[in-house]
Amino acid sequence: FFTTQPGAIRMNSVGENADDVQASLKEYGFEFSHTPIAVAKIHGKNLIIEKKLLEIKIEKAIQTKVKNQKTMELYQVNLLPGSTKIWYTALKQYNLGEINYLQFITIINDALQIKNNYAEILFETNKNSLQLEYLLGK
Repeated sequence: FFTTQPGAIRMNSVGENADDVQASLKEYGFEFSHTPIAVAKIHGKNLIIEKKLLEIKIEKAIQTKVKNQKTMELYQVNLLPGSTKIWYTALKQYNLGEINYLQFITIINDALQIKNNYAEILFETNKNSLQLEYLLGK
Protein backbone atom coordinates (compact mmCIF):
# COMPACT_ATOMS: atom_id res chain seq x y z
CA PHE A 1 0.00 0.00 0.00
CA PHE A 2 1.48 3.37 -0.97
CA THR A 3 0.36 6.94 -1.35
CA THR A 4 1.79 9.96 -3.08
CA GLN A 5 1.25 13.58 -2.23
CA PRO A 6 -2.02 14.65 -0.57
CA GLY A 7 -4.91 14.63 -3.05
CA ALA A 8 -3.10 12.26 -5.39
CA ILE A 9 -4.20 8.79 -6.31
CA ARG A 10 -3.90 6.14 -3.69
CA MET A 11 -3.35 2.57 -4.92
CA ASN A 12 -3.49 -0.72 -3.17
CA SER A 13 -1.12 -2.86 -5.19
CA VAL A 14 -2.56 -6.05 -3.72
CA GLY A 15 -6.33 -5.66 -4.01
CA GLU A 16 -7.00 -3.60 -7.13
CA ASN A 17 -7.02 -5.04 -10.62
CA ALA A 18 -6.04 -3.17 -13.78
CA ASP A 19 -9.61 -2.09 -14.58
CA ASP A 20 -10.02 -0.54 -11.13
CA VAL A 21 -6.72 1.30 -11.51
CA GLN A 22 -7.72 2.55 -14.97
CA ALA A 23 -11.10 3.72 -13.63
CA SER A 24 -9.41 5.56 -10.77
CA LEU A 25 -6.94 7.22 -13.10
CA LYS A 26 -9.69 8.27 -15.53
CA GLU A 27 -11.34 10.15 -12.65
CA TYR A 28 -8.19 12.28 -12.48
CA GLY A 29 -8.15 12.99 -16.24
CA PHE A 30 -5.87 10.25 -17.51
CA GLU A 31 -6.90 8.65 -20.82
CA PHE A 32 -6.03 5.15 -21.98
CA SER A 33 -5.89 4.33 -25.68
CA HIS A 34 -4.34 0.90 -25.19
CA THR A 35 -7.48 -0.89 -24.13
CA PRO A 36 -7.78 -4.48 -25.35
CA ILE A 37 -10.10 -3.39 -28.16
CA ALA A 38 -7.76 -0.58 -29.25
CA VAL A 39 -4.79 -2.95 -29.19
CA ALA A 40 -6.73 -5.48 -31.26
CA LYS A 41 -7.61 -2.79 -33.81
CA ILE A 42 -3.98 -1.68 -34.03
CA HIS A 43 -2.86 -5.31 -34.36
CA GLY A 44 -5.44 -5.89 -37.11
CA LYS A 45 -4.26 -2.82 -39.04
CA ASN A 46 -0.65 -3.98 -38.68
CA LEU A 47 -1.58 -7.39 -40.07
CA ILE A 48 -3.28 -5.79 -43.06
CA ILE A 49 -0.21 -3.62 -43.70
CA GLU A 50 2.15 -6.59 -43.32
CA LYS A 51 0.01 -8.66 -45.71
CA LYS A 52 0.06 -5.86 -48.32
CA LEU A 53 3.85 -5.48 -47.97
CA LEU A 54 4.27 -9.24 -48.43
CA GLU A 55 2.07 -9.15 -51.54
CA ILE A 56 4.20 -6.32 -52.96
CA LYS A 57 7.43 -8.22 -52.22
CA ILE A 58 6.05 -11.35 -53.88
CA GLU A 59 4.91 -9.42 -56.96
CA LYS A 60 8.33 -7.75 -57.25
CA ALA A 61 10.11 -11.10 -56.88
CA ILE A 62 7.91 -12.63 -59.60
CA GLN A 63 8.62 -9.71 -61.95
CA THR A 64 12.35 -10.04 -61.29
CA LYS A 65 12.18 -13.78 -61.92
CA VAL A 66 10.46 -13.29 -65.29
CA LYS A 67 13.00 -10.62 -66.30
CA ASN A 68 15.93 -12.81 -65.23
CA GLN A 69 14.54 -15.82 -67.10
CA LYS A 70 14.32 -13.78 -70.32
CA THR A 71 17.87 -12.51 -69.81
CA MET A 72 19.13 -16.05 -69.09
CA GLU A 73 17.49 -17.30 -72.28
CA LEU A 74 19.18 -14.53 -74.29
CA TYR A 75 22.56 -15.52 -72.86
CA GLN A 76 22.04 -19.26 -73.35
CA VAL A 77 20.73 -18.99 -76.92
CA ASN A 78 22.82 -16.15 -78.33
CA LEU A 79 25.52 -14.59 -76.18
CA LEU A 80 27.29 -17.62 -74.67
CA PRO A 81 27.63 -19.50 -77.98
CA GLY A 82 28.72 -16.23 -79.58
CA SER A 83 31.37 -15.63 -76.93
CA THR A 84 32.77 -19.11 -77.50
CA LYS A 85 32.97 -18.45 -81.25
CA ILE A 86 34.65 -15.09 -80.57
CA TRP A 87 37.18 -16.84 -78.32
CA TYR A 88 38.13 -19.49 -80.88
CA THR A 89 38.16 -17.04 -83.78
CA ALA A 90 40.47 -14.67 -81.87
CA LEU A 91 42.76 -17.57 -80.97
CA LYS A 92 42.88 -18.71 -84.60
CA GLN A 93 43.54 -15.16 -85.88
CA TYR A 94 46.29 -14.64 -83.30
CA ASN A 95 47.97 -17.94 -84.18
CA LEU A 96 47.86 -17.01 -87.89
CA GLY A 97 49.30 -13.56 -87.12
CA GLU A 98 46.17 -11.73 -88.31
CA ILE A 99 45.85 -9.83 -84.99
CA ASN A 100 48.46 -8.74 -82.49
CA TYR A 101 48.63 -9.71 -78.81
CA LEU A 102 46.84 -6.57 -77.57
CA GLN A 103 43.94 -7.14 -79.97
CA PHE A 104 43.80 -10.80 -78.96
CA ILE A 105 43.65 -9.94 -75.24
CA THR A 106 40.99 -7.29 -75.83
CA ILE A 107 38.78 -9.74 -77.75
CA ILE A 108 39.29 -12.49 -75.14
CA ASN A 109 38.45 -9.99 -72.40
CA ASP A 110 35.17 -9.14 -74.15
CA ALA A 111 34.30 -12.83 -74.48
CA LEU A 112 35.09 -13.42 -70.80
CA GLN A 113 32.96 -10.41 -69.82
CA ILE A 114 29.96 -12.05 -71.50
CA LYS A 115 30.55 -15.25 -69.48
CA ASN A 116 31.04 -13.21 -66.30
CA ASN A 117 27.77 -11.32 -66.90
CA TYR A 118 26.00 -14.64 -67.40
CA ALA A 119 27.39 -15.93 -64.09
CA GLU A 120 26.09 -12.80 -62.33
CA ILE A 121 22.63 -13.21 -63.89
CA LEU A 122 22.64 -16.87 -62.88
CA PHE A 123 23.53 -15.92 -59.29
CA GLU A 124 20.81 -13.25 -59.16
CA THR A 125 18.27 -15.68 -60.63
CA ASN A 126 19.07 -18.31 -58.01
CA LYS A 127 19.01 -15.73 -55.21
CA ASN A 128 15.67 -14.42 -56.43
CA SER A 129 14.23 -17.96 -56.63
CA LEU A 130 15.24 -18.63 -53.03
CA GLN A 131 13.73 -15.32 -51.91
CA LEU A 132 10.47 -16.10 -53.72
CA GLU A 133 10.31 -19.55 -52.12
CA TYR A 134 10.87 -17.96 -48.71
CA LEU A 135 8.14 -15.37 -49.28
CA LEU A 136 5.72 -18.04 -50.43
CA GLY A 137 6.57 -20.22 -47.43
CA LYS A 138 7.90 -23.18 -49.41
